[in-house]
Amino acid sequence: MLYSKIKSTEFDNGNNSSFASHRCEYLLCLALDIGEGILKSGGEISRVEDTVSRICRAYGAIHVEVFAIPSVIIASIRMADGEYSSQTRRVYGSENNLSKVEAYSDISYNVCKNRPPLEELDEMIRKQKRKKAMPLERHSKGQFSKIRYISKGVCRILRLCLQMQCLSRKLMSHR
Repeated sequence: MLYSKIKSTEFDNGNNSSFASHRCEYLLCLALDIGEGILKSGGEISRVEDTVSRICRAYGAIHVEVFAIPSVIIASIRMADGEYSSQTRRVYGSENNLSKVEAYSDISYNVCKNRPPLEELDEMIRKQKRKKAMPLERHSKGQFSKIRYISKGVCRILRLCLQMQCLSRKLMSHR
């Protein structure tokens, strides 16, 4: 993708400083790809900002600024060698798909722990983007039994609150 264009033109010609500048842009682009994936899948804004920041710092950024809202992510980074990149990513549409949020978070964790080459990170992101969303019945049963358990608990609490409210009204009416 972007890396192959950079590598074939400038890096192979021996212009390493130009490659470093593009590497900074490429890193931020990939971090924003992951942030966008999390945001589109229903992840929290703070998770998006934290993930983009952690990925950039893992690859040597000394200063990272990330601002996200549901429809846009704005980020800038400065590397130790002084190279700088600033990018904005417009995010169209979203869904609630916690398995995708988890998958992008796993990629982020792997990246921060192992720091694979950027080309490898690019391929991981492309693979994730190509995956189809799993229908609800294909998710692990354990995950949904937890959700059912929690929702049953919330319903019980709400029912108890309503019963207490009815009792307090009866008591107030008898005074």
